[in-house]
Amino acid sequence: MYVSSDAEGAVAEYFRRHPELLPIQEAVALRVFEMELTSQSPLLDVRTEAGAAAAGIILDRLTSSDADPALRYEKCHALADRTETAYPGITWPSAAYSDSIYCVVLFGMNRDRWDLDLVIEIPKPTIDAARVRLIEAA
Repeated sequence: MYVSSDAEGAVAEYFRRHPELLPIQEAVALRVFEMELTSQSPLLDVRTEAGAAAAGIILDRLTSSDADPALRYEKCHALADRTETAYPGITWPSAAYSDSIYCVVLFGMNRDRWDLDLVIEIPKPTIDAARVRLIEAA
């Protein structure tokens, strides 16, 4: 499961991949949900230079906007592959929007290491299009 710490971050993740829709974002039908998640143990936290270095990844790779998906995600996928058995998930800075927003990937679709306690639909926020970090053009 892939989530954002903030509704704006979640919407920015969508528009990062669909920038052509940013000018008409009010008309785009996106559903946003607030969730309360609990984990059985701490997540791997790579939101800082020190956390990323301790996990063996460069912080800039976590927020890459490289046009080539293989380059953009290769190091992140490798980090997930080598830590999936040790952690229920990873917390990292949002590549899409703001330095104060972070994203979380939770491992294990059978949810044996984390629980989803609350899910409610919330209003879709309007985001500042100038702040969305777009994926570079090929």
